[in-house]
Formats: sequence, C-alpha cells, structure tokens
Amino acid sequence: PGGNLNITIRNGFIQSGVTNNGSGTYTGSGFAYGIASSSPPSNVRVKDISISGCADSGIYLNMRNSTVVESCVVQTAGGYGIYASQVIRSVVRDCGAVAILGDNVSDCQAQNTSSVYGIEADTVQNCTAFSSSGYAIIANSAINCYASCTSGTGLNSTVAQNCYGYSGGAGTGILDTLSQNCYGSSNTGFGVDAANALNCYGHSTSGTGLYASQANSCYGNTESITYKYNMP
Repeated sequence: PGGNLNITIRNGFIQSGVTNNGSGTYTGSGFAYGIASSSPPSNVRVKDISISGCADSGIYLNMRNSTVVESCVVQTAGGYGIYASQVIRSVVRDCGAVAILGDNVSDCQAQNTSSVYGIEADTVQNCTAFSSSGYAIIANSAINCYASCTSGTGLNSTVAQNCYGYSGGAGTGILDTLSQNCYGSSNTGFGVDAANALNCYGHSTSGTGLYASQANSCYGNTESITYKYNMP
C-alpha cells in the first residue's frame, strides 16, 4: 500500500519467470515488480537483495524522498531496474526502461536494451553504464564515469569530470556544458561536444573529434573550436 514508511528490506532473493526474447520484448509468467510501493514511500532502505525476471520494474520506490537502495542486483526487468532516491553499489542488467533512475547514483553498473538511458540522475559518480541507443548516462553532474552507447550518446551532462564517453554510431561521446579531464570518442559524430572544455581529448573516426566554444589544453584528432587557449 501507499504511505509506507520506516521500512528496511534486506538479504534475500526474488525470482520470477519473465525473460527477454533478445529483441527487447519481455514476456513470460511471473511478477510485475520485485519490490514496489503504489505511492512514494518514506525512510525506506533496501539492501543486499537480488531480483530477476520482472515484467515491469525490479525495485520501484520513486525519487525526491528518503529511499535508499544499496548493494542490490536486478537482472531482466521490462521496466525500470532500480528507481529510488539514492542508489549505491548496485548492478542492473537487461532492462526495458531506464536501468537506474535516481537523485544520486554512485558506484553502480547499469545496462539497458531500449532507446532510453542506462543511468539517469542529478549526480552520478564512479559508475559504468551501457545503452543500445538513447544515452548511456544523463546527469546534471557526472564524476569518474564510463558511458558507452551503441548508436546514441555516451554521456550527456551539465558538468563532467574525469569521464569517458563513447558512441558507436552517429551520436556524441561526451555532450555537456563543462567538460574537464574527459575523453570522448564517436564513430561518425562528435567525440566531445562542450561549451567549455578543459584538458580533454576528443576523437571521431569520421566526424569531429573535439567541438567546443572554448577549449583550454585540449586535443582533438579533428577540431572545431571558437576560442583556443594553451593549444596549437
């Protein structure tokens, strides 16, 4: 029921029978959700839980509230993998929607099979994410992250520090306002596309490696930069 509060769920397995047919369609008998609340709960902690085979979402607790998911694993979910305010040291694989959606996400791994996001959060730190299309990571702030997308954009953020972003298609490796100490690579799109880039490297096989309004101490195998500083 909705209105749940002051709850801890810890140490267990939730296994259901839904599978992915390999094309992003999730079918089979089993649970819709692993752990969920019909309305946003408060002061809830989920830790050390393994969930697999859900038709909808693995862990669904909502955002902007005091919900924490820590050290959990979700494998195969047709919707969200984990949806909570704080997500820490968790792994999500094979999701139809956003693999991890939260306010703050740290030390996590995420992978989805759809055209949405691997990780979507205000702050993403020390995370690895993969997506088939869309964005591997989308955030306000990304720190120490690895984001890889088969055909879309690797990392889309306002600020990126010490990050690697890759697009295997026409998308952008790293797309942001401020990029610092980052490496972006793309097949045919932009390696790094930033308003301001500092100490960054951009590479593109057949597109533009580094595209920026201002770049300081940066390098691109091909470049389109309005203002250069400390660069040839």
